[in-house]
Amino acid sequence: MISKDSTFLPGTSFTNPEYGGGANDTHDVAVIVLDEPVQGVTPAQLPTEGLLDELKADHSLDDQTFTAVGYGTVREQRQGGFDEILDNDERRFALQSSLSLTDAWLTLSMNDATGDGGTCYGDSGGPHFLGGVESTLIVSITVTGDAVCKATDKTYRMDTESARRFLKGFVPLP
Repeated sequence: MISKDSTFLPGTSFTNPEYGGGANDTHDVAVIVLDEPVQGVTPAQLPTEGLLDELKADHSLDDQTFTAVGYGTVREQRQGGFDEILDNDERRFALQSSLSLTDAWLTLSMNDATGDGGTCYGDSGGPHFLGGVESTLIVSITVTGDAVCKATDKTYRMDTESARRFLKGFVPLP
């Protein structure tokens, strides 16, 4: 068993074979299966199918906080764009609010003026948790955003039938 203090965890990556399926659903999700179990780490949770649609239907999606996690570049001020990629030993996070929801995408605000943070270059593939910094429920993953990392964060949903069809081959789903 590998200790959670290891700096390198070997494994095998698997890309969704439907990746590149078009703008409506790019199937932009992959997994890494570690060679050995990691001791002392509780895995993150995945959502039930359609969770974000349910939150939108009951009008509570706009009231939710999302936590983006990543190791990419950081925007240190409102006036300029992003800074260079920093030392990647530090995991960073930002709190965000919802802007829109489509069949495959959750778009989140990165507007610092409204209190939202966001992701930038180097954060792709990172999780977006539903709730604050203590949440373990990954509802989407970072895919893309605007060029200067200031306005929108477009994330790929993990609660869709499409994402779940791929993920069920690797992890138990709720």
